[in-house]
Amino acid sequence: SLPPMMGATVSGQLAAPEGREERIMDDDGNSIVVRFPFEPTLETYDFLKDYLEFRIARLRRTSQAKISDDEAN
Repeated sequence: SLPPMMGATVSGQLAAPEGREERIMDDDGNSIVVRFPFEPTLETYDFLKDYLEFRIARLRRTSQAKISDDEAN
């Protein structure tokens, strides 16, 4: 299963004979479900990690640009 984020819990269960579903729950009770159509491999989790790191970097750049724009006005 995915390593827990700060304050999050992760549970995994088979969704189908060849698939898997993992649910990540944070302290506020928000749930994220990741469904794999196959049993995930190390490469699957590496891809997911890289994707999440890319999305985080983009959100940080967007947030910083908005802050800079707000300060300029």
